[in-house]
Amino acid sequence: SGGKNLNLELWASACFSLESNNEGSSVINFGSSCTSILRFMAERFCDSVSKDSIGTNERNPDILLDFMSDVEEFYQIMLGCQGVQTGFVGSLLLSVLLPLHLFGVLRDIMQIRPSWFCLNKASAAVVSCIRSFSLQGHIETALSCHDTFAPLFSKRSDEFDFIRRYLDALQFSTFSMQLDRHLVMSVFSQFDSASPIDLIRHLIEIRPEILLLGCEFWRDENSAANACADASNYFSFQIHESLRGNAVVEASHVLPPMPGALVMQLANILGVASPHELLRAKRCMASGAIQFGIPHAAVAVVYSMLCDCAFSNQDEHQREDFYCLVISSVIMVLGILDDVMIKMDLCKISLRMFSTNHSPLHDTLLETFMESEIELLRKESALIQREDTRSNGQVDNHPSQGNSGFAMIGGLTVSNYFRHNDIAKIVHEINRLSSADVTALLSSFSPKTAMGIDFSTHEENLRALGEYCLNWAILEMVKSGDTSSCNRSQSYKISKMIELGAVCLGELRDREASLRVIDR
Repeated sequence: SGGKNLNLELWASACFSLESNNEGSSVINFGSSCTSILRFMAERFCDSVSKDSIGTNERNPDILLDFMSDVEEFYQIMLGCQGVQTGFVGSLLLSVLLPLHLFGVLRDIMQIRPSWFCLNKASAAVVSCIRSFSLQGHIETALSCHDTFAPLFSKRSDEFDFIRRYLDALQFSTFSMQLDRHLVMSVFSQFDSASPIDLIRHLIEIRPEILLLGCEFWRDENSAANACADASNYFSFQIHESLRGNAVVEASHVLPPMPGALVMQLANILGVASPHELLRAKRCMASGAIQFGIPHAAVAVVYSMLCDCAFSNQDEHQREDFYCLVISSVIMVLGILDDVMIKMDLCKISLRMFSTNHSPLHDTLLETFMESEIELLRKESALIQREDTRSNGQVDNHPSQGNSGFAMIGGLTVSNYFRHNDIAKIVHEINRLSSADVTALLSSFSPKTAMGIDFSTHEENLRALGEYCLNWAILEMVKSGDTSSCNRSQSYKISKMIELGAVCLGELRDREASLRVIDR
């Protein structure tokens, strides 16, 4: 075997083991010496393959056939039979050839002499070897071993597919994401028991900077703010097109490189494919971005979640799951956002997409939207006040209006809000003509403020606000002569102020007070 002589003592010991077996036994019971002989033959075969420069993917058929013939001849000489014991020689070959990376040679033997192998034991040995290679950091070798043997074990394809995802994830994390091998092995040591989402969450918690791979500009405050605005415009356009029933179109806005792009590639490798699971992966990214101190990146990710949800087909059960996941993510980023316009946009999109859902999350969105309106109105009213003061040559002693602002009464719909500058001008004009403080009245209806107001004050505020709105609308119509002479924008403003006034009066418990205002 391989040009080397077998030790005579080993041969004699094997013969003695054979003679000591019970005659007529149907079970072949090799002694340790017989096992050693077979191992000796296998090792010499491996030496021959190596000397002949036959690697994993190249085989010399003569050497291979000679070796198999030698094994069969050994059985015939020792046992006087033509067959080879099932499983025994196969296990021996696996233990010798796998560590030497002679995968192609072993595969050929398994295909030519399948009776030598027990498939369950063989597949278990291959899987164990693949894992051993990967733990040692030899990922390419593990992949080669997997790809060589996986086609032979079609009945265990699920297990080999699972291992392939594991190996691909290791390779991608190590080479594409350039993560430390010890970190990667630490995270993926739980691959068998943890879900892909748990692995992604764990990886982000340990190394959140992976969210910025390929898009490091999100770390810069100014660049991130501009990129967030671009992402907001891009996804808002796509979402509105979807809600109108239109297909995905080429937006005029350019989407910047998104944070976590490589994390999403890793999620795909791990088998995260369903829309809900992809949203869960993005939720992990948004949470990690907040913890890492890159809030604009978190907002961009949440916008992408809303867009994914808008274009997905959901049944009733899925819709509820999507709602809880997406809206909770929106609320999470609303708490760290400074940009009022983006806060309002997120609220409006969410309320429009999930208008039929009513829950504490829905109420939180409404409250946040109202508070954002208040904040924006306060800023714009202060700006108008300063401009008005300067135009009259007066000194501006009151640059701001405090925490007053605009909050819709009687329930919010997507269409019942003004352009922000319009309502600010109307409020400023009402204040100037009536010496009222409309912003203070409006802010008194916000949930936080309303809790500290007694019933009678609440009623009086409703009556006053309703009367101011109706008086302004009537005055504007009188100025125009009739509504037909108003331009479209002014007509819209008048109708909405009438609507707001009517809602306020309709909320009054004292119906006679409502009628007295209308009569006047």
